Amino acid sequence: MSSDKGDRRGNLATESETEMTVITPPSDANPEEDVFGGLILKHVYLIAGLVARRHFWV
Repeated sequence: MSSDKGDRRGNLATESETEMTVITPPSDANPEEDVFGGLILKHVYLIAGLVARRHFWV
C-alpha cells in the first residue's frame, strides 16, 4: 500500500456543502410544538453521510 497522498482524490469543503429543508408534520412535535430531538439527529446523520460521500467520492 502506498501512503502517497496523491492517490486520494476528494473535493474542497465548499464543493461538498449541502443544505436541506425539512417540513415536519404536527405528529413529529410534542404538545408544546417542539420538534423531537431524535428527528433532528436523524436528518443531521443523513446529511453528514451525503456530505461525506460527496467529499470523498468524486
